[in-house]
Amino acid sequence: MAHASRVADTALRMNSDLPAAEAAFLSDHPAYAATGHIDALRRSEYGRFDSQGHTYLDYTGAGVYSESQVRMHLDLLARSIAGNPRSDNLSTSQFEWAG
Repeated sequence: MAHASRVADTALRMNSDLPAAEAAFLSDHPAYAATGHIDALRRSEYGRFDSQGHTYLDYTGAGVYSESQVRMHLDLLARSIAGNPRSDNLSTSQFEWAG
């Protein structure tokens, strides 16, 4: 149990030092400041990764859904009645099926 406690203490120290480390990094490598728009996109669309402590790397082409995609799909489902696309009925003809 002592090892787990040391690991937790180290993680807390690293997180508290993170803003200072980031500032020092940007000072040493100013070109990275140009990626701020990507950082903002990550916070707004994929903030669940940071809030849950996850990193997602996939080199096979799988995509991760964004927050705006979830909201748009929820809106589509909330305002529509989605019938079977292979059926000929009112709900199918009124639903906005993707291409």
